[in-house]
Amino acid sequence: MKTTSINVQITKCPKQYEAVRLGMEIQLEPGDVEAEVIKAAHAELCKTYDALMDPAKVMDGAEVAKANQANPNAKPAAAPADPAPAPEKKEPAKEPAKEPAKEPAKREPLVFGDPRVQQIVRRMEKEPSKAADVMDNALKYFEPDAQVMNVLKLAAKIV
Repeated sequence: MKTTSINVQITKCPKQYEAVRLGMEIQLEPGDVEAEVIKAAHAELCKTYDALMDPAKVMDGAEVAKANQANPNAKPAAAPADPAPAPEKKEPAKEPAKEPAKEPAKREPLVFGDPRVQQIVRRMEKEPSKAADVMDNALKYFEPDAQVMNVLKLAAKIV
């Protein structure tokens, strides 16, 4: 049995409960090695996915056209501002990890009535000695409104 075409697909999950599937079908020509064709197709799909999800990346005209062809319903990928190749990125010298981990750029809003507020308060009740740690950890990931902040402060004092 001889392989004449290969179908390669990738599925990526950019956000929770969201999936993006890209695929391509390739007709093999005489002399093509299946494993190499699959690796090349996978690399091309990954590059297309990156271009679609982050159009601000610098791409040449052929890459922009290919990304736009791959998903015509998506916003068109940005054309490069300068056709010159991007400068090579140099990795800085690795230093010992003495700094604390950076907090996420965006925190989720937390409003009064959200069940997560009650979960945070329950954690404080469960371990009163760690109430301050629980509150600090919650503030790392959530942006509470004024009412929720008052509830959390009061819960920390009471327990």
